Amino acid sequence: MSKITTCLWFDKQAEEAAKFYVNMFAKGGRKAKIGKIARYSDSAAKVSGQPKGSVMTVEFDLDGSSFLGLNGGLIFKFSSATSFIISCETQKEIDYFWAQLSAGGREGQCGWIDHDKFGISWQVVPKVLAKSADRHEKNQSREFEEGCCGEIISPEAAKFIGRGECPISIYKFYKFRLSGQVGVRPAAQDFSY
Repeated sequence: MSKITTCLWFDKQAEEAAKFYVNMFAKGGRKAKIGKIARYSDSAAKVSGQPKGSVMTVEFDLDGSSFLGLNGGLIFKFSSATSFIISCETQKEIDYFWAQLSAGGREGQCGWIDHDKFGISWQVVPKVLAKSADRHEKNQSREFEEGCCGEIISPEAAKFIGRGECPISIYKFYKFRLSGQVGVRPAAQDFSY
């Protein structure tokens, strides 16, 4: 169990969301489990306006990170100011998590799922991205970002990619694509290394 637990405030979907995320992570080969589920008592139901006996909280764990889903009503909403990052080793992992999280949600750029069907923001990125970004000098960072995420691929960024210094490519500028992976769909922009 992690020392910090993220509390996610839902209207009434905490249990449904927890089951969805746990199932998705487990099928994606990651450790995931549902923990304790607490229900609204008589007194808690009166104070909160939630139905007695309905799910109040659900504890769940995703790949070593602890979460608490809380059904608290429509008081708060999620925003893209907070997102959860899923680091992936292979193109198959990227495609899997991207498909699961974007279904019923909204895709963003550079590995972002602006929000999934529950309103949560995610980033689905290759693990090698951070390593590659760290290797570039400060004066090359703009070109590196454009090469990985931007709509215009600068000649300088293409040189990085051609030398194998940027081991990712772009899939329609929305999600990352690793080269050399089996079963990759054709991309609008594809750089091989």
